[in-house]
Amino acid sequence: RDIQSWPGVARTETQIILSSYKLVQNIPVLTETKS
Repeated sequence: RDIQSWPGVARTETQIILSSYKLVQNIPVLTETKS
């Protein structure tokens, strides 16, 4: 298999993890603002 494709996969997974982590961090802030 192409080893060169792995860096791209790692980047995509990292971006997904970071974006989902940011979403989880923002949820408490949004709920506090509403209430």
